[in-house]
Amino acid sequence: MDYVQGLFSFFIAPLFGTVILGMLWKRATKAGGFWGLLAGTSTAIGLWAWVKHDPSACAMLHFRQKPKPWPRICIGRCGRG
Repeated sequence: MDYVQGLFSFFIAPLFGTVILGMLWKRATKAGGFWGLLAGTSTAIGLWAWVKHDPSACAMLHFRQKPKPWPRICIGRCGRG
């Protein structure tokens, strides 16, 4: 299952972007779709290989800021007895 998910992630994300651009952008061409799909797939495989070789690379791919906590919304008594 891990291998299937890996292959799925290599091809489906670039294919999704290529199909959406091909449907919604009038100036899209067959050559542009091919090269976009090839660039997206090679980028996905390259990032996977980079992180597989050096797991500390994940820290460079994530934001370093802490997310802000959700505001607490109280309706009614807010749990006070």
